[in-house]
Amino acid sequence: MSQLLYTEIDGKDVLISGSADRTIKLWEPKNTKSNKCFQTIIGHQGSILNMIYMPMIETLISSSTDKTMKIWRIDKARQLLLYPRFIEYQKCNDLVSHKTSKGGFSKGSADTSAVWLTAFDYLVSSQIKLFACDSEGSLYVFESGDRRTDIAKKEKEEKKD
Repeated sequence: MSQLLYTEIDGKDVLISGSADRTIKLWEPKNTKSNKCFQTIIGHQGSILNMIYMPMIETLISSSTDKTMKIWRIDKARQLLLYPRFIEYQKCNDLVSHKTSKGGFSKGSADTSAVWLTAFDYLVSSQIKLFACDSEGSLYVFESGDRRTDIAKKEKEEKKD
């Protein structure tokens, strides 16, 4: 395992591991007799480097040596299951290969074959901001729309279902 994250999801304690075998696994940590893995997430083509869980939007974000950042959401169609299930929501390809020496992005910039997203953190205010940095020390900031609008839209969609 290269990453380990302990969190609460839908009122259940969950241990999330990321590994060199390119998988993310969700474990039931309080079941010490069987160490029960209740989901194996497959989707990256390289070792898992970093993960972060954002509980307010029920989102898991992971990065890998395949130079992708993936966003995983809880599958609401499976709410009746005992454990939450994550499905791939969005994939961001090779962000660092478009970086220039001035911190901007452009096609065909210097060789970045050994540069990966290595750390995440987030900030919740009127917007949700995701901070990511790479192995060269560059910082990336991803921002959502206005959080109040996003929450209102989410509640409206849930009422339709």
